[in-house]
Amino acid sequence: MIPGMDFSDNSAENICKIAQPLYDWISRIKSSHKLEGWIIDLRLNTGGNSAPMLLALYDLLINNEIWGELDENKKSVRKFELVDGSYIQKSQTIAAITPSGRLLDQKRVAVITGMFTESSGEVTALAFKSRENTIFIGGNTAGYTTGNVTWPLPFGSLIALTTGYDSDRDGNYYPYIVPDIVIAKQDNFENLLSDANIQEAVKFIESETSKN
Repeated sequence: MIPGMDFSDNSAENICKIAQPLYDWISRIKSSHKLEGWIIDLRLNTGGNSAPMLLALYDLLINNEIWGELDENKKSVRKFELVDGSYIQKSQTIAAITPSGRLLDQKRVAVITGMFTESSGEVTALAFKSRENTIFIGGNTAGYTTGNVTWPLPFGSLIALTTGYDSDRDGNYYPYIVPDIVIAKQDNFENLLSDANIQEAVKFIESETSKN
């Protein structure tokens, strides 16, 4: 389960401080277990800063352009990519983690979304679009698929400005993300093995043929 990550210090050092322990946790699991696939649960991810989320998931996404930003005419203006543990935009490293062990880019991944998957949570979901061996399960996301910045105004006030549309790695814009398999009102966070979303994800991971 990848939570929302809302913080004010967007320095590379702070992003790394948040992302590296999450990455290391995933790395320990992959090293100690022989897993056929991974479930990325974004149902309670209400957004914040997507950089540590995506860096933590580096082994699953690896060296690819993973999402982008479009202008008002839905034309691509920038792409974000992961390269050797670094999160990069226009050749500038935003932050980085130190990867270790085998990569997981060929493993099956089930991404679970819902109505509370918002903003950067949706960007994290978008990063898995066009990834092979990946399926989306759950409910439609909240529909906050735009890039936003805040700008200070006099008297301690702020204005939020929308600067572009979020896109997947292929430049496709989604007003909200619609899962491949829709499951409504069958969540069970107290007992995940009884959660219909998790059950469907396990079924996909165990199936002989994966979807792209």
